[in-house]
Amino acid sequence: MSKAVIFDMDGVLSDSEWIYVEKILSVLSEEGVNVPTEEINDLFGQSMICICSELKERYNLKNEPDEYAGRILRLRDEHIEEHGLYPMEGAVEFVRKLHDAGIPLAVASSADAQTIRVNMESFGIADCFDHLVSGLDCENGKPAPDLYLKAADLLGKDPKDCIVFEDSASGVRAAKSAGMYCYAFVPPKAVPQDISPADEIVHRFPTESIPDQTESQ
Repeated sequence: MSKAVIFDMDGVLSDSEWIYVEKILSVLSEEGVNVPTEEINDLFGQSMICICSELKERYNLKNEPDEYAGRILRLRDEHIEEHGLYPMEGAVEFVRKLHDAGIPLAVASSADAQTIRVNMESFGIADCFDHLVSGLDCENGKPAPDLYLKAADLLGKDPKDCIVFEDSASGVRAAKSAGMYCYAFVPPKAVPQDISPADEIVHRFPTESIPDQTESQ
């Protein structure tokens, strides 16, 4: 197979999107801002500092974005330390099947490099990936295509030969802007987002391999 597969991390490989939602809402509540989850759905997929910059502007928060980002990430870390972090159902098996088939793989996440590495190591699949790419190392974060273009470059692949699994609206837009085939990964209880630009929507990882139709893309 001449294609490469690139995975977003939170909400795709790791069952962590809901943790961020919970902690963001908690910090907002501490600031006297109580909003439903649906009101911040459009922010996911970006770096935490970008999310907090938007939160500050949207809700006229008094502190700087990095202060809120630090609080949210500390709460995330405390949660994971106490309760653990788990992969999305079927993710580990799917990644290992692709790796065993010799398909080049990368993670392209808005999270920092250490978090990506630690998470993949905890799932036992760090060895499956040729590259772990952080959006913090790119000039522009999602929905700009920079992160996915960097991943393709590191993999030595033309963007049109890359297949992406994404769960967020900004991530889907980034993948499509990069010229890649994009699966919107929408598992049960996913945060509702506008993933309409995606080429296909899947609710679970394929049990065998990449679906046949992508072989000819």
